[in-house]
Amino acid sequence: MANFNPSLAKNNIRAMFDYQIKVDDPLRVEDHGMITDAVFYNKDKPRGGDGGNWNERNSKPPLASWAIWQVYLKTQDINFIAEMFPKLEQYHQWWYRNRDHNQNGLVEYGATKHRLHNDENGNISFKVQYKHDNKSQMADLSSCSMKNDHWYDCSGMELYQQVLSNGNYDDIDIGAQHGAAWESGMDNAARFGFITPTQLSHYAKQNYQGKIEQARKDWQVMFFENRNTAGELVGFSINQESVELNTYLAQEKQLLANMADLLNKPAEAQKYLQASKVLTARINQCFYDDETGFYYNRAIIDTTENSQHKCTGKLLIERGR
Repeated sequence: MANFNPSLAKNNIRAMFDYQIKVDDPLRVEDHGMITDAVFYNKDKPRGGDGGNWNERNSKPPLASWAIWQVYLKTQDINFIAEMFPKLEQYHQWWYRNRDHNQNGLVEYGATKHRLHNDENGNISFKVQYKHDNKSQMADLSSCSMKNDHWYDCSGMELYQQVLSNGNYDDIDIGAQHGAAWESGMDNAARFGFITPTQLSHYAKQNYQGKIEQARKDWQVMFFENRNTAGELVGFSINQESVELNTYLAQEKQLLANMADLLNKPAEAQKYLQASKVLTARINQCFYDDETGFYYNRAIIDTTENSQHKCTGKLLIERGR
């Protein structure tokens, strides 16, 4: 838009940042700095409206600095950079505070603390379906509430992990999984666990003699509860560090360095420039597969492994090329 209407381009960006979560936000102080997925004239119910499309369940890939820099390249308006720079810094910091579960400097997509993602006690919530009646093949669902068509409403990380480990359910629906996929912009991508029964059956026949339970474990993603030092829930992370998300953040560090330089902030410029170089090196080290010549996401296997100097977990070369 900056190519033909720079003023409107700036105001379009400003309108989005008008709804950036503030440090004193009454609903989600834990998300201060975040840009929400979608805002409309009619806010959702917790905000005092009745809108169905207003969405605070997730953010979107961090491309705001790129958009603002594109406007600057067309307008040379340093005042616009000065206006937006502190807002961009807050958003950049939010990713590392709320979406880096093991605090190793490599960020994951995820979902916010939200009524559709967790119960009132801050435990992850999910729905699972068991069409068969063989109790010995089911996880212990005594704490869940049964709904129509053999669906169960459940919550709790221990039960969630038990259900996934068991693997013999018929279907599962995790609110945080939808939020994480929306956050990536790849709403129903297989790399985030969205695979159809037909696709799963085909994969099982190819790799596990048709055993759906075994095949499902290769594709069903997991989620971690991200908590602050007080143990309070601040959001969820998918159990994979995404190559393109971290690439966006490396680019953003470079752009923030450019902006800091324009604003005569040499210390900040140097800080962001160095951080961009370090992250770029880690992306090439941890996400690239020499054998196939492609980049892949990396699964988090052990959450206690939080080294910022080596690659941990597993490179997901089977999917997500």
